[in-house]
Amino acid sequence: MTGELFAFLQSQSVLRHSIAADGWDALSRPEAMAAQLFCLRAKDLLEGAAPETARTRLSGLLIGAELAAAHPYLVGQQIAIIGSKSAATIADAPRMTLVGFTAAYRALKETA
Repeated sequence: MTGELFAFLQSQSVLRHSIAADGWDALSRPEAMAAQLFCLRAKDLLEGAAPETARTRLSGLLIGAELAAAHPYLVGQQIAIIGSKSAATIADAPRMTLVGFTAAYRALKETA
């Protein structure tokens, strides 16, 4: 439902005037969703904020709210977030693990 809610808010709500049709930017604090939704429109009207930034914030707010609501069920579980290829970075888990272990080993070696 998050994807459908995103599509609705982006194309059918008053936020449609502030949200870009495509493009992405960064996001922080999805737990402040209601205030942030209001800020999306206000920043556009008062500051001429970039529509790509608003698009990313809307997506992040909705995903963050969904994950926060499901937190009790997710503790200790692996999760997958499925979405558009243009909105995600796929990390190679074995390579990332090796890089992390290597960095930890070097840090331990330096302190010894």
